[in-house]
Amino acid sequence: LRGHQIFRLIDQADSEVLRRMCNNGISFRSCLTEDVLFVQGAACNEVYHVMNGVFEYTQHSRRRSTSGNEAPPRNVAAGEWLSWVAMWSHWFHVGRVQAGPTSEVLTLDVKAVMKSLEATGDLMNFFHQYSVAFHQRLVSARPPAAVWPDDLAVPFADYGEIVLSIPQREQKFV
Repeated sequence: LRGHQIFRLIDQADSEVLRRMCNNGISFRSCLTEDVLFVQGAACNEVYHVMNGVFEYTQHSRRRSTSGNEAPPRNVAAGEWLSWVAMWSHWFHVGRVQAGPTSEVLTLDVKAVMKSLEATGDLMNFFHQYSVAFHQRLVSARPPAAVWPDDLAVPFADYGEIVLSIPQREQKFV
């Protein structure tokens, strides 16, 4: 988890919180070729981090190529996140993910993450402000200003962009 800035921040602020997250919210899932990780329209309460292999993401709505056809499938490789948006909002998958040969994901339960943050004071305040800023970008992400958000990305919602948009009190926490 320390590969993402959010979890490095948690570890630096209170390593016990990160330990609780890992003990209570992480599981691993090994997938064989063509196993389906999630489908379009399903509620999402988990965030996925690709550990090994490649997954194929296909979307059959909204996102179209410039020719007006369905967007081509996209590969999601080791080190990438799926459904990060579910950490910050109530999310329903807008695409489908299917495993390539022998792929593995780390699954992070969003409720367990939030429960681990209870009674952490400044850390919880930071998460709250981060969530508000992320959500603002999520609901404003639509054409013509941006592409529609999906299970892979929300436009203008990278860690640095979000941190710069939260109140200075929480920025100082970083």
